[in-house]
Amino acid sequence: MKFLLLLIIVMLITDKEFAQTDSNTNKRNSLLDLEQETNQNIKKFKALQKKIDSTQKIYYDSIKEVIVQKDIQQNNKNLDEFVADQKEKESGEEKSLWLRAGLFLAAMAGLVIHKSIKKKKE
Repeated sequence: MKFLLLLIIVMLITDKEFAQTDSNTNKRNSLLDLEQETNQNIKKFKALQKKIDSTQKIYYDSIKEVIVQKDIQQNNKNLDEFVADQKEKESGEEKSLWLRAGLFLAAMAGLVIHKSIKKKKE
């Protein structure tokens, strides 16, 4: 906007019709022409602004989509690691369970053998 005002001022200073003081109508007409040109430039600027905004929106939407895809991939990777860790933990718990069951059975067998030996001695 400042650039447009500066442009208008420069055009007014350098304009030969405006510099001549012989007729107020020429001045008025040149000012009206400048005003129309300024209005046209403002409309062009606003149209360009809308195009830039729409382009930025498309760009940010595409970046957002890429980020979402990366997040989904990271979440899937984390989930796979979690499931693998859970399976490993369950496998360890199952081994521990079988070990305890084996020790229990061995202790029971020891008790039964001990009782039978004790009965034989009596």
